[in-house]
This record gives sequence, C-alpha cells and structure tokens, in this order.
Amino acid sequence: MSYNFLGIDFFDSSRNDLIVEIKKIINGQEQKYIVTPNSEILLLAEQDKSFKSILQQADIALPDGIGILWASWFLSLPRRFIIFKPLFVIYTILQWMISGILIIFKPRGLFQQIKTRLSGSDIVLDILRLSEEQKIRVGGLLRAGGLTTITTMEQKIKRNYPNINCKLWETQNFDDYSLSINKISEINEFSPQIMLVAIGAPRQEKLIARYLRDWPSVKIAMGVGGTFDFITERKIRAPKSWQLMGIEWLWRLIIQPNRILRIYRAVFKFSWMVVKIKILDTKY
Repeated sequence: MSYNFLGIDFFDSSRNDLIVEIKKIINGQEQKYIVTPNSEILLLAEQDKSFKSILQQADIALPDGIGILWASWFLSLPRRFIIFKPLFVIYTILQWMISGILIIFKPRGLFQQIKTRLSGSDIVLDILRLSEEQKIRVGGLLRAGGLTTITTMEQKIKRNYPNINCKLWETQNFDDYSLSINKISEINEFSPQIMLVAIGAPRQEKLIARYLRDWPSVKIAMGVGGTFDFITERKIRAPKSWQLMGIEWLWRLIIQPNRILRIYRAVFKFSWMVVKIKILDTKY
C-alpha cells in the first residue's frame, strides 16, 4: 500500500512488512533505492526539481517524521464553506491551528491516511540486524570531516553486531556528489549487497542516483542522514515519548539551538505550504 503526496508514493504498511519487502529485494535481481522524506526534505525538493524527481522515482519512500502524517491527515479533513472563499480560508487556518494542538495531545489521531510512521534511523537498525543474521554484506559511506568517523562507527557496529560483514568509506568532498574511480573499485571489490549513504540530503540521494548502477552487487541503497551519528551517540535522539508526541523538533531545538532556522522551515514553513495546498486546491 502507498499514499501519494507531492508525487511521492509513501510506503504505507507496517515495519514488519517493510522488512519482508527488503528481504525480497535482497534475494531478487533488481537494484532498488530507499528514501526517507521528512518535512525539511520535502521543502528542499520543492526548490530542487532534480532532487524531487529522485524522490518521486524512489522504489520505497518512508514517511519519516510526524509532519508527513500530519499533512496526509490535514489534507483529508472536510473542506467547508468553499463557496464563500474568505470564510473557507479562515476555516482552513483554524483547522491548521487546532491540528497543532492535536499533534501534542492526541498524535495517534494523525495515523489515518498513512497508518505508520517509519523512521529511517529505526529501519537502519533493522537492516543491520537482518544483515548480521543472514550474512548480508553492508557498505556505508560517511561524510569526510563529519561527527562520526569510520573508526568510531566500525567499533560501534562490531560491538552491537559482532558477526556482521560491514565495510565503510568516506566521501572525499562534501560539496559534490562524486566518487573517485579508486573508491568505486574499492566498493565493488567488497561487493556490498546493501549500501547506506550518510552524507545528508540531498547529497546522499543524488550520489545514489548517480552511482547505483556502478555498484552492481548492491541490491538496496539508502540515504540515512544522521543515523550514524545516533548509532555512535555523537547525537542523542529525542526520548521515545517525545517522538510519539511528534515534538522531536522541540528536542532538537533544546539540544541544538543553532538549528532554529532549519526547525522553523520543517515545522512552520512546511505546514503553511500544506495549508496553501488545501486553500488553493492544488494538486498534491
């Protein structure tokens, strides 16, 4: 099952169903890639058409973030007073304001159009467990100069998944999406079946789109953003209760106040974009 929003088909099934699908891909013949759009990524995609195209063509798009669930629910609410436009606009804005309260006090009410939130960080842990159990080779690309180094990540993976067959590399240039011929050769020599790319959106998705065909052994490639930083505990995820209430953004603001502009875009600018879609009756 899927839910289409902004031309992206979001995976709309359980976490277990997703793992079953990943197993099928690993055992199949085709190459697939997974993306994890959240509110901030969708805003980026509206400004970058090539990035949006990559998201739209993804084989699996995970609804990563409460904002996606909120948007699908908000757009399904009744459109009242359509004939009298000013009243309709006021009514829609009131819906928007009230829905913000609902996110905090009754977040499960948002799980109506898209039934399950699937966090990319959680799915990466599932993939690592699966890879250890089924002897699947996993490769990873990290950002050179990032918070998490290859050594730190390898130590953490070996501690948590002692029998996993995993190898990591660094990108040589953060500002572009290129890999050297030697780097491609190293990756192909290891022949990973899964490639996790952790250099941030939209770089990671563009790199995957550019090089997936150059990694013939890879069955699944996935952009994983800051997941490696969570695994190595260089960054701390919001407590589970905060995640369930849909206020991870507040947690990030508290521990990383320098992210205030990014949080503003992800929370307020994104939600206002969705309100305008509803008011203007734009195709979404």
